[in-house]
Formats: sequence, C-alpha cells, structure tokens
Amino acid sequence: MMRVGFGSLTCQRGPGDARPDGERYRESLVLAADAERLGFDSVWLSEHHFFADGYTPSVLVQAAAIAARTTSITIGTGVLLAPLHNPVRLAEDAATVQLLAQGRLILGIGQGWRQPEFDGLGVPYAGRHSRLAQIVGVLRAAWSEGQVTPKPEPSPAIWIGGMSEPAVRRAARLGDGYLASWSSLEEFRERVRWARAESPDVAVAIVLPTFAWDGDYRRHIEAPLSYYAHCFGRASGLPETLVAGSPDEVAEQMLAYERAAGGALSYTAEFCWPGLDRGVLAEAMTIFAERVLPLVRRHTSTVRGRGTNDASSR
Repeated sequence: MMRVGFGSLTCQRGPGDARPDGERYRESLVLAADAERLGFDSVWLSEHHFFADGYTPSVLVQAAAIAARTTSITIGTGVLLAPLHNPVRLAEDAATVQLLAQGRLILGIGQGWRQPEFDGLGVPYAGRHSRLAQIVGVLRAAWSEGQVTPKPEPSPAIWIGGMSEPAVRRAARLGDGYLASWSSLEEFRERVRWARAESPDVAVAIVLPTFAWDGDYRRHIEAPLSYYAHCFGRASGLPETLVAGSPDEVAEQMLAYERAAGGALSYTAEFCWPGLDRGVLAEAMTIFAERVLPLVRRHTSTVRGRGTNDASSR
C-alpha cells in the first residue's frame, strides 16, 4: 500500500518573493489544510537553522499550529535534527504535539550534516551519530516509564533518515521507519535491502521532487527547483531523481518506487519549492490530487485485493 504525502513546508523565501516572513509561515498552515482537503495522507515539515531565506527552524511549533487547523491528515517531520535538541525537552514537545494532533504525528529525525547549525546552537558536531541513538532511547523511555508528562497517546512513531549504508542500517535498527530522500530507483532498492536486513518489518518511506503537469512543466519548475537544490549543495538544474511528467507518467514512476520498496511505501511528493508561482502550486496540487492519487490508489486496491501483505503499517 502506498500512502502519499505533500511537502515540504519549509517557509523559505524564494528569489523574487518579497512577502514578509510571517505571511509565508501563515501560508504553510493554509497549504496543510489544502493538502488535507485534497486527500493527501500526510504533510511534511523540515528543520534547518540560520538560512538567510527564512527556512523554518521550529518544526514542532509549526506542527502544533497545523494540528489546530486540520483534523485527519498525518503531520510528519522530515526531518527534525535531533542532536540539536535537548532529548527530554524534545520528548515533551513531541508529546504535546501528539496530544494536540490526536495521534497524527510522525517524528522523523536525522543526525544533521551542516556544521554551522551545530556551531550556532553551541552543540558539538562530533559524535552526533552516537547521540542520535541515545536520543531515540531517551524519547522512548520518556514516553513510557520516564518522568515526562503528559504522556503522548499513542507514542509517536519514530522514523529516521539516512543515506549511507551505516546510516540506513542504524535507522532500521533504531526506528519504526526508514526515511530516504532524493534517491534513484536503484539507490532506493539497495537502501531498502540494507534496512530490511536489519529489521524486516521496518516501515519504508521516501521523499522525492515530484511534479505532475499537462504539457511543458520545465518552464514552471526549473528555477525554483534549482534554487531549492542549491540550498543543499546539489547541482543546479533539474535533479536526476525528479519524478515528473503527465499525471499518468508520474503515477507510473511512483509505483516503480513502490515495487522497489517490495511492499508498503510512504511517498512524499515534494513540490512546495521556494519561488514556485503560487498559482502554479495550487494547480499542481489539484492535478496531483485529482489525477495522480486515484491512479496510485487504484493500483494499491488491486494489489491488496490479491492478498499483498502491508508490511509497513505498523
């Protein structure tokens, strides 16, 4: 079974966007509500610090605001940079969001990779790998027998991001889910193999730049997607991992990733890029919801009817 999310609500100011920061942050709440109305299964947030374009640093604050504006959509952090947080305080904040959201939070976490973020927050960059494992243990203990109150109902699922083989294997051992990003089909297939070797029942998820459109889509997305990729040190231009084309073509490419997952997949279609024309974004969300989601879900219903095991529904 494939569950499909919308993201990432980073609140960045793209080139030529003169709107105040507050307007973009409030817009993220509207977009989350729109994603729920259109039938997306989840909406995803992402944390970074000290970006000149206003990239959101406080995803659990944002998640709580989204929880208050929505009723059914899952809210995921993809990812929260766990080593930058006090783990007990993180457990408290995540528990609070989970209660406000009535159980709709997925706490996606990662170890971080930009040293200026660690320096700016006074956190050692070295040792973040081992601290990530310690934090997972603290979170689970705090939500069960630990001193943190109130307790979340239920405890949030913990999904962990990673790309290298050690990081993927660590994510599968520690987390309820493994979260990949911007991977080719072959890369994703191999990462799923690593993850399942550590934990056969681990949930599997991927975030991919995705855009469904009738006709020439490049003129709409090349500049904003190039800017977004540049923010993370990637080459300018359209990335090789872009899933794009007509609604039929996008659905087939998404289903290829589901086959690579070897079972259930959480797929986040990432096309809320800074600088993308807001009219184009609104139309793209509608096209995706009305013409891609039905194709993906029709396939999923057929497969489930044949008795396919949904291995990642835990």
